[in-house]
Amino acid sequence: MPLTLINDVNFIGVLILFIAVLMFTETKIKLSDLFMLGGLLLLSFISRRQVSMFIIICGTILNKLGCALFNKYNPNESEKIEKNAVTSIWGTIILIGLVLIIAILGYKPNINAEYIDREAYPVEATDYILENLDIQNIKLYNEYNFGSYLLFKGIPVFIDSRADLYAPEFNEEINVFTDYINISSMSTSNIENKFDDYGITHLIIYNNSKLKIYLDAKKDVYNEIYKDDNFCIYERLT
Repeated sequence: MPLTLINDVNFIGVLILFIAVLMFTETKIKLSDLFMLGGLLLLSFISRRQVSMFIIICGTILNKLGCALFNKYNPNESEKIEKNAVTSIWGTIILIGLVLIIAILGYKPNINAEYIDREAYPVEATDYILENLDIQNIKLYNEYNFGSYLLFKGIPVFIDSRADLYAPEFNEEINVFTDYINISSMSTSNIENKFDDYGITHLIIYNNSKLKIYLDAKKDVYNEIYKDDNFCIYERLT
């Protein structure tokens, strides 16, 4: 999944720190470090899994910038100050305390956090399906991003995040993945024919999806049987 910056306060803080050091001080950054910083930043926005690499590698870059900033404004006393600050009793206590605080904040589990993000995965909608529909006799159309959760709950899906399994090589020359892209983006004019080909009887989609506009416009064909804050379920009447 791509990184949503507004939802990651820690990442915003790191970016502000980099920008502040580079823009509002006279500290210079090596060209190689600048390219590394920009490249990992781009990768982090493309896929949030790259944030870990950004923190590991760019943390060293930030450390070098911090040392350069300190040395620039204290060129004569920096080494003496660093040595005295770290080797003194109070310096040792403060250093150990900082390490412990960082360790606790980094590794202490949030016991109140839910394992499943209910805005990303249809938890209540899935419960509705299991309680009210015969999952063995329906043909369900679902969104790509939460197909894995439906499978986890034992519900057969139209597609899930293992995209290669839905290519023609695994589906008797039927390109399920391409059909899903065309249907979800409303870039095909024969949606009903596609649903007929797959025998679709029910659909579970996001409330803000393009497909929902189409389904709501065809109330004689699609009946909305469930809706919550993020997801909805339709029954296909034909």
